[in-house]
Amino acid sequence: MFLSLGHMPLANGFLNYDQISSEEPLYPLDVYFCSICSLVQITDVVPPEVMFTDYPYVTGTSQTMKDNLFELYERASYSIAQRENDLVIDVGSNDGTLLSYFKSGGFRTLGIEPASNIAELASEKGIETIETFFTNDTCSQILKTYGKAKIITGTNVFAHVDDINGFITSTKRVLHPDGILIIEVPYIADMLKNLEFDTIYHEHLSYFSLYALNTLFTAHSMSIVNVEKLTVHGGSIRLYISPVGNQHCPYLEELLDQETKLGIPNISIYQKFATDVNKLKAQLNTMLNDLKQSGKKITAYGAPAKGNILLNYCGIDNTILDCVFDNTPFKQNLFTPGTHIPVVSDSIFQQSNTDFCLLLAWNYENEILEKENDYLRNGGVFIVPIPYPRLESRL
Repeated sequence: MFLSLGHMPLANGFLNYDQISSEEPLYPLDVYFCSICSLVQITDVVPPEVMFTDYPYVTGTSQTMKDNLFELYERASYSIAQRENDLVIDVGSNDGTLLSYFKSGGFRTLGIEPASNIAELASEKGIETIETFFTNDTCSQILKTYGKAKIITGTNVFAHVDDINGFITSTKRVLHPDGILIIEVPYIADMLKNLEFDTIYHEHLSYFSLYALNTLFTAHSMSIVNVEKLTVHGGSIRLYISPVGNQHCPYLEELLDQETKLGIPNISIYQKFATDVNKLKAQLNTMLNDLKQSGKKITAYGAPAKGNILLNYCGIDNTILDCVFDNTPFKQNLFTPGTHIPVVSDSIFQQSNTDFCLLLAWNYENEILEKENDYLRNGGVFIVPIPYPRLESRL
């Protein structure tokens, strides 16, 4: 273990008013490094049925994510020779945003989404969605009813999977021999560089380097045929994976060499990360406490899972922050897990008389600052906590 974030509530475990007086379940959040395969992972696994049956994150609420998924659709479409009735499966399809692009492009589409509230949103868009986890039994059902898929996508899903080898085996079973598997995962090189410790929460069981991913897919006789570096979620990678082994990707080799030079296969870089995370915590707490003591009104913007990790690890609660503004209806009028800060609609942010606003959704900084430009022009200040606390103003 190189980092312990302590015992944490579930990062998406928002509470109603009646629940905040009850004791919340807490789970260890300790992070380990494997010196053999370079995989970084947590070992305390919360049952997925607890975390994903009812889910508050909705892809379509962010223009940044919609743009990213549309780009994925375009690149995926160009990567194959499309034929009539080609099937696209999106694992962890959320509200169907990605599949809606493929459907408009003439593909058959199928979503796999275990969260009933989110699957319902996709169905309302006309996206056929199976409300279940992606298991071997699910694959049998898909093959019997729909046949093999030309494209299988999984954006920010792969890190949620406990049995990674089983997931890959099931994927390969359903994927057409000429098909492509496309996954997006947060990139550990960016997490280390930018001190993105708040990416670590119970839903994310694994934190991937390309070295670890290449080792994994090679073991299943599959090949990474292309890699793209993305800015979403603080830095991610998109992998295009063929079910055929022993294919060469020059850019992959280049990035693997960069990882070696960065020290990804060595425990020392992770130990330094843990030390720097503690420094970040101290700096942020000092800044917020000084502002509070000077009589400033402090709120927060965005209630993502990562924000709840930051709040709980740093001990920032409702004695520091008046409220959190968020645009997701599933989170509004609830309270943040562990810290019990009320979540309200972002539509009233401009009227809140906030002096300083902690940007918990820092990975959407550009989108949010553009949206709330009037707040900045009127003297408001955002506090961007990652990689180190900084003030963003227009004065």
